[in-house]
Amino acid sequence: MQTPARLHLVLSALALATLVVTFPRPHGTGDADSSADKGEPALVMDAPLATHRIELLAMAFEAVSDMPDFPHIKNRSRIQERVVEACLELDQPQRALKYLEQIANWRRGAALAAYVTYQAEHGATVDLAPLLERAEVSIAELEREESQAWRRDRIRAGIACALHALGRPTEAAAYEAGLDPAEAASLAPLRAANATLEDFEAHLAAADEIALGGNYDQIRNALATCAQLYDRFWDERELRDRAAAKIKACWSTLPLQIRIELLMELARMSLEHGDQDEALDFVVEARAFLDAARWLPEHHVPLASRLAALRHGCGETAEARAEIEAEQTLYADSRETIVDIYRADALLPLAEAWVSMGDDVQALATWRLALDEGAHNPNSRPQAEDLVALCLSMAREGVEPDEEFRERAQEILGSLGDPW
Repeated sequence: MQTPARLHLVLSALALATLVVTFPRPHGTGDADSSADKGEPALVMDAPLATHRIELLAMAFEAVSDMPDFPHIKNRSRIQERVVEACLELDQPQRALKYLEQIANWRRGAALAAYVTYQAEHGATVDLAPLLERAEVSIAELEREESQAWRRDRIRAGIACALHALGRPTEAAAYEAGLDPAEAASLAPLRAANATLEDFEAHLAAADEIALGGNYDQIRNALATCAQLYDRFWDERELRDRAAAKIKACWSTLPLQIRIELLMELARMSLEHGDQDEALDFVVEARAFLDAARWLPEHHVPLASRLAALRHGCGETAEARAEIEAEQTLYADSRETIVDIYRADALLPLAEAWVSMGDDVQALATWRLALDEGAHNPNSRPQAEDLVALCLSMAREGVEPDEEFRERAQEILGSLGDPW
């Protein structure tokens, strides 16, 4: 373990990018930076990103960071971590590093592990061990505080992912051992990514056993792994069919929403492999679950919107548009029955569904409605949380806000303050 002073120097070097750097290669193609070709240490830097998307990320982080430590440090840190995750999704690792350094509690350790994973997966050659050591410090602090075990396990799972990405599976196994099932779920893609046929059979057998005697988190974890196996063995029709069938055979104790989400994941994977027909089968099955039960509108609108976006991806554009329009009407008719803190959350997936349809005008109108709904609560904490979620939604989708939207968002941002 390096001394704190040494760790500070190393982190400063990373954050200020005084080392030779390389840019990520889009979709895994393109030439590496010449410094990497020469064997010099290289760190993956931020990819080019449209100015308005950078501004949305900055607004999101500013909005949440205005929350005072007391009594909001847990909420503030949780939402700051979401902004970091969005930065990594948009290939902005150095922006993510800058933001994660401002997280004041244990979530900084989890974010550091995610940053290391990103760097390792994208070809960084700089020694990233000091950052993992800092993540371990967060674990030690939690143990001294006798904090809830799931927080420690969240960081351990993140470190395990990073070690796998760094090609150190033996060390990763030590962090995976004894993880809480809910936290172990994050490792499902890793377990499946390099699975052999023997591993496949073992995972399916384990799913049967867990379905009989496991708890909710254990069953969900096992079925998430089966979904990843469906993707991993896509080219072997019999195996992928068995993985999908195992999910359906073992989900009887899971809520309908989880079943729908698993089916949506299978549909997404099918679309990524170019099979619209198979994806549509999953969408139709998921929609049947949705229609078979009564839902609060704040739950129905997001699920139906995501399903409509997938249906559009399957080629049923007219049907998808009709479903999205129906959800827009449902929201308008049910608005007064929805608690104000849930309104924006219901609208964001609806806006994203419009984007998937190529209708940015309708998407912006829906985001604008979400912006106003998020400002309805008199307290700043829910206002800030809704503003962050909206900014991240728009940043991910890449739709540029108009001037009126910017002014309204800045007005809300400037108004945040007591009472929180």
